[in-house]
Amino acid sequence: MAGRVAVSRTGAWALALLGLFLVLLVSAALVYPGGSWADAAATRFDWLRNYWCDLLRPTTPGGRPNGTSMALARCAFVPLAASLAAFWLAAAPLVPARRLARLMVAAGLVSAI
Repeated sequence: MAGRVAVSRTGAWALALLGLFLVLLVSAALVYPGGSWADAAATRFDWLRNYWCDLLRPTTPGGRPNGTSMALARCAFVPLAASLAAFWLAAAPLVPARRLARLMVAAGLVSAI
C-alpha cells in the first residue's frame, strides 16, 4: 500500500511539473515578439511555423529583441526536466525486474539532467 502511495505522489508531481512547463511555455509564446524562419515579419508566435528553440533565442528571426520570452522559455524547461525525473521514479516500481527498474531510473535521471 505504501509503495502505491509513493508512486501516486511521484506521478502527481510529474503531472504538476509538466503542467507548470506548459504554463511557462505558453506564456513565453504569448509574449514572443514575432517572426519565424518562414516569415520574419510575423507579429506573434505561430505554433505551426515556429520552433520551441525560437523562444530560447535572444533575438527573433526578424531581428527583434526576445528577452522576456527567452527568460520564460528557459524557466519552462526546468520543470520539464524535473517532470521527466519524477516520471521515471514513478514508473520504476511498475517494472517487475529489479535490475531493469534501477537501470530505467538511472537512465531517466541522466536524461533529465
